Amino acid sequence: ADDAEVATLRAALAAEGCAPQAKELELLQATTAVELNTLRAENALLRRDLEKAVFALKGARQVMEEHHIEFRLTPTTPVPMHDLGSQKIPEDTYEVFVLGGVVSFAVLLFLCPFAKPCKRFCETRLHRVCPVIAVLNFCLVAGTLDYMDMVDFNEIFFFVVKVVSIAIASCQTVVVGGAVLVGLFVVWKFKDRILETVGLESGTLVVGDFRDWATCWSMRRFRAIEIFILKADSLPATTFSSGSDLFVEVALGYNMNMRTRVHHGAGQTCVFKESLQVNFDPYDCDSRLNLSVKSQSSLGNDTVSQAQLGAAQVVRLQEGLSGGAQPELLGWETSADMRSQGSAWSAARFHAIELVPAGRLYVRIVPVPEDDSTSCCWCCPTLFGSSRRY
Repeated sequence: ADDAEVATLRAALAAEGCAPQAKELELLQATTAVELNTLRAENALLRRDLEKAVFALKGARQVMEEHHIEFRLTPTTPVPMHDLGSQKIPEDTYEVFVLGGVVSFAVLLFLCPFAKPCKRFCETRLHRVCPVIAVLNFCLVAGTLDYMDMVDFNEIFFFVVKVVSIAIASCQTVVVGGAVLVGLFVVWKFKDRILETVGLESGTLVVGDFRDWATCWSMRRFRAIEIFILKADSLPATTFSSGSDLFVEVALGYNMNMRTRVHHGAGQTCVFKESLQVNFDPYDCDSRLNLSVKSQSSLGNDTVSQAQLGAAQVVRLQEGLSGGAQPELLGWETSADMRSQGSAWSAARFHAIELVPAGRLYVRIVPVPEDDSTSCCWCCPTLFGSSRRY
């Protein structure tokens, strides 16, 4: 009320003999005036602060426009909270947990007929129990979704679609990666046949194996050996009209296939008296020394008999060099004398190897003496040259 109305009310109270009430009204008017002045002063301060804030916002907006920065304030609404005793959590989080519990209960309910002790009673009645459980789970999930305010069916549906799409994309990536790995394994497994198809006789020379990659393709592990071939006897007959044209073929690892001269009309017994040199790795347990006695014909070569020796067998048959002895002459440097015990072709120095399907091959294996060589590192023994007596 304004001052005129207050004065009129105070005069009426005095006329009616209510002096205390009139005095109290006067004191109340004075107090109200003081409070009103205080509020006006605070309002003036707030208006001044607001003007400063508006001025600062205008300056900030001008700077943002100069730097081409767009910033828009979006209105926010308070998040509904759910009371859990003394704790409060967001309503949407609470409903998600409730829905997760209901879905877990539905899954457990669906698995009950397949687990003990329900399995015993439901095993023969699954065609009746499973539809009932499916309807019950559907009603339970539908009722839960209808009770919830923050979670609806559309959100769940699109969430499931998103999860399924991610799973399909991940499965596609895994399947493609697995197919690539399987393809690489097949190519590696049949690399020798593939290289033979394109015309490479020994695919190992191109691809190598684990030892080559692990030793940086070092040749230090190889040792040159010389194989003396004296004769072969008790060989099976390959023709009825004339004798066989025999020769021996030696194959070992990376070495090219070595062959002796062809002995025409040899028959079931043949004296070769020849030597061949190959590189031998005593630690290679996979490679085999193949000794094949073959017969030459107009259309090709036929295998008469053959034998395979592993690395351990080759090491056992190999003759060692004595520490102080001079290296003996190589096969092509020796004489053909077989009667002298010291001769390289003495029959007593040869080992009889049983051939398959029949026959024996007399061989002798001797290491080739090495000359001293220099090298800058252990894995490159032939960088500046390394000589072997061949």
